[in-house]
Amino acid sequence: MTRHPQEPDLALYAGGDLPLWQRLPLWWHVLRCELCRREVEAIRMAVAGLRDAAVEPANLNWPALEAEMCANIRLGLAAGEAVRRSSRLEEPRRTDWRALAVVTVALALVAVVGWMLRRPGAAPPAAGMDGQVALQPTAEGLSVQWGGQNEAVVGAGRAPVAAAVSWDGSVRAPFVDEETGQVTIYDVAPE
Repeated sequence: MTRHPQEPDLALYAGGDLPLWQRLPLWWHVLRCELCRREVEAIRMAVAGLRDAAVEPANLNWPALEAEMCANIRLGLAAGEAVRRSSRLEEPRRTDWRALAVVTVALALVAVVGWMLRRPGAAPPAAGMDGQVALQPTAEGLSVQWGGQNEAVVGAGRAPVAAAVSWDGSVRAPFVDEETGQVTIYDVAPE
């Protein structure tokens, strides 16, 4: 050190309250400087005199005082957190553009997949057909008619268990052989 340290720094040094990085240069200075060494000794003697002269109040319950101080500190911390929380609630919410982008991409993906999964091989109904599918049981089996024209007879003389017509005009009908219990399923589609 090229100059004398200030009195607050000497007082902190005398009490041992300086951090190591400040204490080492001050220690080196006090070791070499008689004036600062006497000042540090005077501060230490004054602190010792104050400790001796201090009168502790009678019947002071230190544990109760400590508990009360800790409770006050906790109360102050909780109040500060409540104030911070209420100020955060009052802030207007900003729209997160990333969440909006994810939702937009997901919807676009669903639209593209739906468009690609439509049945590309299904031909539109012929001009002469009115698009109606008619199912009718006959002596030969189940008659499937598209647009008034008899297109197929399935079942070989048996009645179907159930019949289903799908959105593209195809018909699915299961038949049960009463002698063997074998199930035969016919799928017929218009061409």
